[in-house]
Amino acid sequence: MGVGTGFFVNDTTIITNDHVISGGDINRIFVASPKLDAVVPVEVIARTGTARPGSIDFAALRGDFQGDTVSLPVTSAFGRLAHVIAAGYPIILNRANERFQRLVRDNDASSAPLLSTTRGVVTSIQTRTDGVEVIAHDAEISQGNSGGPLVDLCGRVVGVNTFISRDPNTQAVARYSLHANELQAFLTEHGIDAEILEGPCRPQTVVSAAPAAPAPGTLAPQAQGDDAETAPAPPE
Repeated sequence: MGVGTGFFVNDTTIITNDHVISGGDINRIFVASPKLDAVVPVEVIARTGTARPGSIDFAALRGDFQGDTVSLPVTSAFGRLAHVIAAGYPIILNRANERFQRLVRDNDASSAPLLSTTRGVVTSIQTRTDGVEVIAHDAEISQGNSGGPLVDLCGRVVGVNTFISRDPNTQAVARYSLHANELQAFLTEHGIDAEILEGPCRPQTVVSAAPAAPAPGTLAPQAQGDDAETAPAPPE
């Protein structure tokens, strides 16, 4: 059994990595989420057919989803040092997770594990020697994050987390997402509808009202600063 991450680009279509679905029976792929009412069987409607790290590595899955799903827009309007969030289901966190074990053992959709998120910045945008555009970032990802979205603080997909490169001499780790430009090309090639947004990310801020005076003998709550920043709702 293989495990990976995906995200909705429209009501019926999920994007993930091709290498997440390869190596097994592509007629037995299932999607689970706390937001869905059931473990949903899906069909592969498009794939790149490549799983080599750094290659164009996408697959599109279609299913009859019932539940509270949210489709993520895609953007290429970002640059180096942009704040990003990696979302997914890393195996290292779920291997001993009782919710995940119940999902696998009992096919219990209500036991699907909760989404994990990590935060970082874009450290580099590169074109590899084979012409593939990738994003290097420092948001923590590991096995199981593959196929999951890398989003900006406006909740727009800027990349698809795909592979990690390790230096055997220094133990340095580089984390890579396939650039949104590559994703948009895949969506266009296969006629898959998705919302494409351009323009800079301008996250909204939340300013708290002045707190009421505390009752005698109680502690006063701390007020949020005027520059408090809200992160986007975690993508599913």
